[in-house]
Amino acid sequence: GDAPDLVMLSTMAAAAARAGDLHAAEGYLREVVKAGLQPDIITFNTVVHAAAKSSDAAAALRWMEAARVTGHGHDLHTHNTLVNAFAQGGHMVEAVEHFRAIQSALLEPDSVTYGTLINGYANQGDLQAACGWFSEMESKGMVASNHQFSQLLKACANSKPKASAYAEQVFDLMVTGRGLRPCGMTLTVLRQAIGPARCAIICNELGVDLPAIIDERVNCGLPRAPRPRSPDAPRQAPVPRSPDAPRRKTRDD
Repeated sequence: GDAPDLVMLSTMAAAAARAGDLHAAEGYLREVVKAGLQPDIITFNTVVHAAAKSSDAAAALRWMEAARVTGHGHDLHTHNTLVNAFAQGGHMVEAVEHFRAIQSALLEPDSVTYGTLINGYANQGDLQAACGWFSEMESKGMVASNHQFSQLLKACANSKPKASAYAEQVFDLMVTGRGLRPCGMTLTVLRQAIGPARCAIICNELGVDLPAIIDERVNCGLPRAPRPRSPDAPRQAPVPRSPDAPRRKTRDD
């Protein structure tokens, strides 16, 4: 048959990465080298992505180093993928350390970078740290999307005890203050944080059509018209910034 080419092998590696099959993705990259072809940064990023989906930060680091040795610089996408690999594995100290490495490389972390850290701490129920990274992201001029608000709500749901009152503040800010349209993901974590009955009450108060939004999995994050508030309704305070957030963890924590 025809000899394999870079495009074909990279496409197969990408398919394996999407499926979370790190072993297969690595195999296709090795086939690229075995065929005497020169892997490009996209191919390396694909395997790093597969490692991240497998929560295998060691493999992600190994392939990043292989890319560097072969003369490929690391772009922000590669760095973000590695941060995600650490965060997916629950290694938040290393995730934050690599966040700092991005800055040391004179690259600017973006909303994806910050969102990865927010989500990583949310998975651990560390609301203080999640709020800190949320605040730092917005202080850099990045406007939080539906996804980052959903990650904060997840942190509220996973904290012990659940931060139910704070979750209501976050959701009110998202819908009324920012005019964002909640989607199924948002409402799922809100219900986890405050309970189904309270979720229904809050959605009714804010003019969110709960059954319609649950069925509507697309258009997540599109702006919606804020519901007018009565003159005597309390003004929504911004999401408070923890005094010492983002909390910097050390290896001794």
